[in-house]
Amino acid sequence: MNFQSIVSPEGLLLHFYGPIEGRRHDMKVYHESGMDGILSEDLLINGVQYRIYRDKAEVVLLWMQVGYTGELTVDQVENKAAMNALRIVMQWV
Repeated sequence: MNFQSIVSPEGLLLHFYGPIEGRRHDMKVYHESGMDGILSEDLLINGVQYRIYRDKAEVVLLWMQVGYTGELTVDQVENKAAMNALRIVMQWV
């Protein structure tokens, strides 16, 4: 079983979709959930484009961001580490 969720940095569950067959790719689940249309409008607030931090293996859209790649500056390494820490919200045992 596979689920998709969007969680705020504060730990609030903003979106939950599933269950879906476990072998489905994350982007397939994302498109089936209908979040593309919702996020494209809802993450543009007062002219500021907010973004969701996702895996680099997935498609990057205007409202999605992935970590830095290639040779990184010290600031980019620190930013990437901080953002990756936010992605780990809950682990099921």
